[in-house]
Amino acid sequence: MITATQKSPTIQDDSWIASSCALCYGSCSILAHRVNGVVVKIEGNPKSAVGKGKLCGKGVSGIMTHYDPNRLTKPLRRTNPKKGINEDPGWKEISWDEALDEIVGVLAQVRQEDPRKLVIQRTTTVMASRMPFHAFAAAFGTPNISASGAGLHCGNAAHLISGIMHASWSVVPDFAYCNYAIYFGASKGHSAGHASCSNMGLAADARARGMKMIVVDPIANFAGGKATEWVPLRVGTDAMLALSMANVIVNELNSVDRPYLQARTNGPYLIGPGKRYMRDVKTKQPLVWDTAANAARPFSEVAAADMALEGEFIVNGVKCTTSFTKLKAHLTSFTPELAEKVCTVPAASIRRIAREFSSEASIGSTITIEGTTLPHRPVAAIAFRGNQGHMNSTYNFIAVNLLNHLVGAADVVGDAWALILHAKVFRKRGSYAMYQSLMTTAS
Repeated sequence: MITATQKSPTIQDDSWIASSCALCYGSCSILAHRVNGVVVKIEGNPKSAVGKGKLCGKGVSGIMTHYDPNRLTKPLRRTNPKKGINEDPGWKEISWDEALDEIVGVLAQVRQEDPRKLVIQRTTTVMASRMPFHAFAAAFGTPNISASGAGLHCGNAAHLISGIMHASWSVVPDFAYCNYAIYFGASKGHSAGHASCSNMGLAADARARGMKMIVVDPIANFAGGKATEWVPLRVGTDAMLALSMANVIVNELNSVDRPYLQARTNGPYLIGPGKRYMRDVKTKQPLVWDTAANAARPFSEVAAADMALEGEFIVNGVKCTTSFTKLKAHLTSFTPELAEKVCTVPAASIRRIAREFSSEASIGSTITIEGTTLPHRPVAAIAFRGNQGHMNSTYNFIAVNLLNHLVGAADVVGDAWALILHAKVFRKRGSYAMYQSLMTTAS
């Protein structure tokens, strides 16, 4: 309380600074309230298209880390070379100049001998560390950089496959437009995940809008509590369930997005007896069967609509078949009846969910957003920790990922990749023009 004889402190600086949170890799947009050079409060930024002003408990408490009286402010050098549980490291404070001189001396010697001797290990939980470390590694001349530290709970396969497929960190439904989402051991928007608070709001709005959410998980976890349907299965058998659903979609329902498979996948590529691509002698490009020319040609020289998606052909005296034909044959062994024995999910339920997924995909449909017409596939099959916390996690994730690609739900409105799709983003992506034109023609 300020008495009449006391003077209130003079406020010379009172401003809100836009920034991003660095307490996890969500990197949510924030506003920091600074008064006289001191941050007194952190809030979510309401101008953020993703967070819309929401921020988790860790984010709003970031001020505690920033001003922690026990935080390290000087470099430490270990003085005890012995290591062990009961050994005191003997940390000793040194100056920044001492630390930099010592580090630079070692790095200079390593670079002179062989830059590849330098191995850089960075954490995944601070996105701000990514680019500086990678830039430094490139400049130094070492390819040996790795990211780890988030633990077993992290996306062992999700990060790998998502990065290969669409240069993303992970997968969530496009909550604004998705109508049918299948969660294989994931809790995006319900208890965890990247930018969890933002996703919670998006997921809640999607459910209120009518998005159906099928949760495939041995336990009815947080996501299961919000699910339209909970599908319990035997632990670690997600891949069998996904492949049996793929079998139903491909071989029983014949409900696949053919223009997408032709234009955006290797489905038309010809496979020879050695299980390798048939390649053009001159260009070494994979061959496809050109139905217009009735001949095998390099894929880059054939319009997607003219690529044979199925069939057997003779190329230079060699019998070959399309990649998609081989996939269809491979999937036949994963019957819902076999999956029921392995996963404990009834065959009837597998067929019904597969049918609902392919039907809700609305193959061939488009949607207009801000004056731009785009492909519309409002379904998503996503997976995370539960699906990949086992051996063969990469293959488990690929099996789930396959469901999206079969119905063309990849990098389009409503699918499993983009968190928030915006027409302005798509206007900058010329790669969509070919698929959009092809799909419009096919429909």
